[in-house]
Amino acid sequence: MLKNGLYNLFTGVVKATHTIVTIFILTRVMGIEEYGVWALTCSIIELFAIAEAGLSVSTTVFLSTDISRNDRQGFSETLSVTFLLMLCIATLAAFCLWQGASMIVLWIPQLNSFQQQTVIAALKIGSISIWAQLLQQICIGVEQACQQYKILNILDSLQIITLGLGWAILAVNQRGITDLITWQVITSLVFLIIHCCFMSRFIGGLFFRFLWNPKKMREVIVFSVVNWLSVLGVVLFKKSDRLIVATVLGPKQLGLYSIIIDSTNLIHAFATRSIQPIVPAITSLSADSGKQINQAEIINKIKSAFQLHSYVATSLGVTFLLLSGFILNIFLQKQPIENILFEFRIAVVITTIYTIGTVGHYLLLSIQMVKICSVIQICASLTSLFLITTGSIKFGLVGAVLGNLGWSVTILLSFIALKRFDIVFTDLLNWIKVPWLFFLVISLYRFNLS
Repeated sequence: MLKNGLYNLFTGVVKATHTIVTIFILTRVMGIEEYGVWALTCSIIELFAIAEAGLSVSTTVFLSTDISRNDRQGFSETLSVTFLLMLCIATLAAFCLWQGASMIVLWIPQLNSFQQQTVIAALKIGSISIWAQLLQQICIGVEQACQQYKILNILDSLQIITLGLGWAILAVNQRGITDLITWQVITSLVFLIIHCCFMSRFIGGLFFRFLWNPKKMREVIVFSVVNWLSVLGVVLFKKSDRLIVATVLGPKQLGLYSIIIDSTNLIHAFATRSIQPIVPAITSLSADSGKQINQAEIINKIKSAFQLHSYVATSLGVTFLLLSGFILNIFLQKQPIENILFEFRIAVVITTIYTIGTVGHYLLLSIQMVKICSVIQICASLTSLFLITTGSIKFGLVGAVLGNLGWSVTILLSFIALKRFDIVFTDLLNWIKVPWLFFLVISLYRFNLS
């Protein structure tokens, strides 16, 4: 588990570097307004990835079970069902994006006619990328089921690097948004083929053949829908907010909003990855019916998870607060940063605070409480989108950033997890009070100076 966690952390570093470098280059070459149009286009394309419907997780779970039982027929049935379902979903998603591109753009009146045509063309091209990305999820599910995390993370990192390098070269050579999306399509198709080659190699000894089992299909669909709902709230919150800001404030303000949110989201990304190797251990401790459950050992694992998360999240939060001017100057060369420095610091504080819910999310998943995670995350997403909409209309960019506070509803997950494991709130405070008090002091210091 630790080794797999290190592989995930490495990929996380690559993704973070990709985010920083991409923002740095594209904002300087494109300018804020065109970068806003680019961010809008990417958000719409990525929003269609919701169509994945949890099939990747289902592929991993069902194939892992088949492999552990050495059930070759079951393996063939699972892979046949998940592949055909994803092929249908991917084709439908690509068709809807291709046909609906013009209608989607009509919902965003702030775009001028040239920007509308650019986004429509980019979305039509991007529909092919969605098709390839969705099918790639089945390959990833197989690789995870075969415990090939090293290969998976290498391919994932290479794809991110290839994509980023291509975007950088195209942007420096003054190529437009449609050219960048075309490169994304090429990259997606190439790595889909590469994943398929590795997948064929991994399943070669299992004598795969096409088998259709209606009962297996029903089981996969039910399981997929439950898992899909568990991530739906996150996807809606992370992608739909761009559509709202673009609709209300226009592409230039969306460009600034995207820079702020994408930068500060790195806090959440690294804090989340830091606890992935620790929390799953609780699952085995809780589920091992052959041994007496050691409550003290479980609580010690939970304490470690909260403490590690708190130190990582607050350290990054403090760093972003202290270097806020420097960070914005990197992304906004020759642009005045005084107007958005306050918004950036607000985003840092909000993002750092709502990461507290991440530990609770993993703890509840470890004891199969998926439904409560789904309900709270969807409520948090809807609350955030409502606040972002209202804030954008009434207060502009600062209101849109403040609207992200709605995701703090997910902190309830940690409180529910504490209750589920019979841990009192005062114990949690004693575990994490040092890093959070330090973060509070630095936050007050920065805002007083501004």
